[in-house]
Amino acid sequence: MTKELPRWSKSQAYARWFESPLGAAYRSSIDEVIRPWLGGAPRKLALDAGCGPILTFVEAFDPRTRVFAVDCSLEMAQSARARLESTSRSGAALCASIDKLPFPDGCFDLVLTVNCLEFVKDYRSALAELRRVAAPGASAVVGVLDRGGPWEWTRRLLRPFSRRPYYQGRFLVAAELADGLRRAGWDVLDIRRAVRFPPVSLPRPAWYRRLERWVPARFAGVILVRAIRAGSSRS
Repeated sequence: MTKELPRWSKSQAYARWFESPLGAAYRSSIDEVIRPWLGGAPRKLALDAGCGPILTFVEAFDPRTRVFAVDCSLEMAQSARARLESTSRSGAALCASIDKLPFPDGCFDLVLTVNCLEFVKDYRSALAELRRVAAPGASAVVGVLDRGGPWEWTRRLLRPFSRRPYYQGRFLVAAELADGLRRAGWDVLDIRRAVRFPPVSLPRPAWYRRLERWVPARFAGVILVRAIRAGSSRS
């Protein structure tokens, strides 16, 4: 049975979904890929764009990094601020759109956005805005749902019966995302895939991990890209 996605504008429903076996497996699969990308050398300032109420991947940042989180939902941003305080993280959470960020040019050493670009009007404009606020040498970690994966198949099936943002979004393919990054002024360094299981409820959480071991990458649900601001040296 397909697992219903939460009402993304409602912070409590969002948080509850990530506490479910499916949500926890989804989070863990992505975290395993991006944690090495977000860690490593300490960064002074990082941006989490489209952060959601729980700042889903905040633990992957180096603890010395100051994290600024933004979400277009005021309720989400308020919950994200509480999450920062509860984890004793230095930073702030603001209500703002990813395609019109309230920050000066070149201020962030690292930018992260996961499962946000699929739901904005123009993802290319959002990628360009991320580049604007990125400092020379800054890295970007970008994650989107794969239009060729099983999460897209179930979304298409249920879209006529729901007006929730998840079902009305536009998923991407790897080549499309990579091209959008390059056009926005990013050099793509690595492309990986995660979430090698469909959006279904399984009796045991361990079964998701088993699926990840044998399901081919082409059937993964999420595309993850690491990039660096174009013109920067690769370290």
